[in-house]
Amino acid sequence: MPYQRNGQSEHSGKREPGLKQSGPEHARSGGSRSELSLSKESRLRHAGSKHSGFAVSRGGHFWKHDLSRPLLELKDVTVVFGEEEVLKDISFSVEKGERLAVVGPNGAGKSTLFRTIAGTLTPTSGEIAIYGRKPGSHICIAYMPQVNMIDWDFPVTVLDVVMMGRIRKIGFVKRPGRKDREIAYHSLELVNMEELAGKQIGMLSGGQRQRVFLARAIAQDAEILMMDEPFTGLDVTSQRDLYRIMDNLTINGITLLVSTHDLNAAKEYFTRIMLLNRRIVKMGTGEEVMNPEYLIETFGGHFTVVESEKGTTVIEDSCCSHKEERVGKSHA
Repeated sequence: MPYQRNGQSEHSGKREPGLKQSGPEHARSGGSRSELSLSKESRLRHAGSKHSGFAVSRGGHFWKHDLSRPLLELKDVTVVFGEEEVLKDISFSVEKGERLAVVGPNGAGKSTLFRTIAGTLTPTSGEIAIYGRKPGSHICIAYMPQVNMIDWDFPVTVLDVVMMGRIRKIGFVKRPGRKDREIAYHSLELVNMEELAGKQIGMLSGGQRQRVFLARAIAQDAEILMMDEPFTGLDVTSQRDLYRIMDNLTINGITLLVSTHDLNAAKEYFTRIMLLNRRIVKMGTGEEVMNPEYLIETFGGHFTVVESEKGTTVIEDSCCSHKEERVGKSHA
């Protein structure tokens, strides 16, 4: 079980444009829910069946997915900011329906990795392919940035945020139609947030925000969902709710890449773990990466390993780690 972090993440200052995904929690104002209702859970499972994986579009153009290629493949990807090498020689592949946890200290390049895969950053060298094509040609990628990268004061409602997922499907010129509004509202129903559709996004709790952005990914028909530190600031109940939704998404073939500091949760909930510190230190199952040699190489000497009956927990000494990467902030 993920450990509890008290309180919610604070936000400060204005952010610059750069629309991406992050997020929301309990569905109804009358109280929190520890789990989805059976009817909505089954509908969430059914929602994934529409992800054909055959075509992507942008700017009116359509391409066939090359299903003989891995869903996601990186080859020797390096990203340099100024004179600083943020990512070096990153190579790995991910198959459809997989859950990959990306674990590393602050400044390890986790956010940069996700933004590069999403196509909002261009690698200095190397190649990235989604079913054999560059990320920029796809609309099937959803990215939820860290909560502190979002301008929660931006005046949009919950339904507006989810509708933004449809804009990538229909284009920026065409107005959303009745079908798009129905899909957006249905996506909110699937995460128990329909009763807050008209509420301003900044008025929601941390868990509710995560749910809203998951609904946006569902409305977008995303096949790859990248979530950057989604559990930060959430209580245990909200974390369980989020994992439950993630379970149903992966059952239906949606691939998840999630950055986290919680190795215990990564080992329990994810099929593979990537230990990242500007380069891939180790990638494999929980048993394969839970090695003191790999952990020291990933976190340096700035961590403490706590062994218990529940497993191994790594507590990072964040005051001594790299500065957190900052590559632009987003409106909701």
